[in-house]
Amino acid sequence: MRPTQWKAAWCFYQDADPAAEPWVAGHALKILAGEVDAVITALGQQATDAGLTAQGRHGIDTCRSLSELLAGARGVTFNLAVPGPNWFAG
Repeated sequence: MRPTQWKAAWCFYQDADPAAEPWVAGHALKILAGEVDAVITALGQQATDAGLTAQGRHGIDTCRSLSELLAGARGVTFNLAVPGPNWFAG
């Protein structure tokens, strides 16, 4: 999801603008907290408020489409494996 969120961020920020980092992180945290619908709505509203054209909001629409897929996956449990300190040994 993160690369797609960055594509959405570049619709609002200049490339490599450090101000985009908290924007992406905020949306990522909401998605991880199960607030996918809120992210979908916020992305659409931000694009509208910014007056972005269809071409200018391509990254946002891509991110919203993936978010909608996640929203449709409610009830599916995703187990994330976090490697321990010696994950590379062996």
